[in-house]
Amino acid sequence: MSPGCLGLSFRLDIGNDENVWSTLLATTAINIYRTSFDQVVVQRYIASRTLKEARRTAVVGLVLTTFMYLAEAAMALALTLWFRGCDPESMGQIQKLDQILPFYVKTYLVQFPGTVGLFLSGIVSAATSTISSLINSQAAILYVDVVSPQLPISEVHVARITKCIAFVVGVVMTIYSTLVPYMGSITRIFMMANAAISGPLAGLMLMAVIFPFVNAKGAGWATLLAVVYQLWHMWQTLMSDAKPPRMDVTTDFCADNISRLAPLPTPPQESSSSLPALGISSYWSSFFSTIATIVIGLLISALTGGRRSCRKNIPYTNTTCLILWERAGLLPSEVQVKTACSEDTKEGSLMLDTHQEDIAANNETGV
Repeated sequence: MSPGCLGLSFRLDIGNDENVWSTLLATTAINIYRTSFDQVVVQRYIASRTLKEARRTAVVGLVLTTFMYLAEAAMALALTLWFRGCDPESMGQIQKLDQILPFYVKTYLVQFPGTVGLFLSGIVSAATSTISSLINSQAAILYVDVVSPQLPISEVHVARITKCIAFVVGVVMTIYSTLVPYMGSITRIFMMANAAISGPLAGLMLMAVIFPFVNAKGAGWATLLAVVYQLWHMWQTLMSDAKPPRMDVTTDFCADNISRLAPLPTPPQESSSSLPALGISSYWSSFFSTIATIVIGLLISALTGGRRSCRKNIPYTNTTCLILWERAGLLPSEVQVKTACSEDTKEGSLMLDTHQEDIAANNETGV
């Protein structure tokens, strides 16, 4: 069976998310964010008691996430092959492609006792677990980063305040969930929003891990500009008349023996805007925004004296990257990177050699 029979397209097109290259390459930023920087994932890392346990959590999470993506891909491929000869949307059995999985369960799996109940219980339990984790972690983040720095609050009232914040966040999420069905395809909106935010945040994380000479101004402004652009791009795409492409479908093999071809899907309409940026798909826009975040962050840091803050960023930078920057002569002359091995953990750590006057200055200031 050829790849074309499976609906796979190997055509490289940055204006289209529906091809193999978009899935493998353009989603790099999304995958980095999902496995390393996502709010729920970071919550698990912070809950780890030791660095070794956190690394184990990262590896297990990566394996489970990969399995989840493979399962989703297998399910999508199976549904594509199942309905390739009898498209339910062309037959009027569903109104949106978001409904194709529930339609399949309700129509074809109902003959197996307990399958529908198992399907519904899985959805409810997974959604409840994920949403509760998101709400609780979001409430904690808002309290620590927004509320507590502005308002002096006694420890006695912390639990009550975080519960109130969680309640407000839950109300906002509930209201939004009731409005989303009227905005179009839920799947498309989720994918576009996820891609819009993941790109800049993945760039921010990569800057922190790879480049010790990036300062707060460079990282902050670069991420902010990229997020604003991504949100603007997403909004303009949603407001335009352009539709995502669809593969050719037919109703020739439907059970009621209707022998006619469904209308071929029309190509995606071009946006009425003359801006070339709107012709880039959401996945590719996320990919390019990651690169743009890093480049802009490096430029702003270079213009605002990022090398002066290099030394304090070194403990948070990847060891291999530090060695490369040192060999390239990009680290300040007073900083030398050496690797040492801890007898307890048998893992590499960093040792920084600086001038004696710098060490004395740090001791005087209590750093």
